[in-house]
Amino acid sequence: MAININNNLLNPAGARSSESRDRQGDAIGTDSKEGQNSVAKPVTARTDSVNLSSEGKNLRQIEDKLSSQPEIDQDKVARIKKAIAEGSYQVDARKLADNLFAMEAQLNKL
Repeated sequence: MAININNNLLNPAGARSSESRDRQGDAIGTDSKEGQNSVAKPVTARTDSVNLSSEGKNLRQIEDKLSSQPEIDQDKVARIKKAIAEGSYQVDARKLADNLFAMEAQLNKL
């Protein structure tokens, strides 16, 4: 029998506590109540499931569609780069200001 000197298995009164007997039984492969070799009991597998509402399913479909789309319209970027390089790109100051105000209004709602 091995003695574990790191963990004192005796309680202060000198008798083994039920917890220490359980730990000792686990350590040497015996069942603390019966004193016989323990037999592994089969573990039943639990399965978890999730049911999504139709709204959740629709959101998932939209998310899948959006994730497959490029985040940047490369054709538009190419057209703007070409216009800038040629010197023909015109900024509509009114449209730019309107969009800045609209964005500011959206941020204020948060």
